[in-house]
Amino acid sequence: MAHETLTTAQVLHGVKLVKSADGAIDLQKLEYIAAVDDRRVWRDAGARNLIEWVSAEFQESHWTARRWVGAARALPDLPKTQRAMRTGALSLVKVCELVRFATPETEGGLIRWAQGVSAAAIREGPIARRSIRSKRSRPTTTPARCRGGTRRTGDCTSRACFHLSRAHR
Repeated sequence: MAHETLTTAQVLHGVKLVKSADGAIDLQKLEYIAAVDDRRVWRDAGARNLIEWVSAEFQESHWTARRWVGAARALPDLPKTQRAMRTGALSLVKVCELVRFATPETEGGLIRWAQGVSAAAIREGPIARRSIRSKRSRPTTTPARCRGGTRRTGDCTSRACFHLSRAHR
């Protein structure tokens, strides 16, 4: 399509449509990653863990794969964040940062905040530091061994263990 023939309003409308479509596709990607996790398909593929499988399957770095896996595991508990992603209100990059500390109780306010700042501000901002610090100080009663690994190695596959494994690093 030749953008020269479009009006500014049409261009901006097209940008909104693409953002929404990207968000919906990225959300679906994370939902499929969660399904692969639940079914432990990564083992059948010969991967050592889900992060390795995601990295290979999507041709992404381990760092990116780790963020996607974290988001895939956290999103079922964050319906407002899912909706924001589906509509293009939040990008995959911002969601990956936000789910590190968002809770069902705080996600509404955090989404509004995240829409007005960069992904780097979410990753490094005072809300992230304060929330992550408070999660680290919470005591845990979860057993040290979980389905697929230990909290210490971060190979846990249950959402609760995954959140705890992040908090213990």
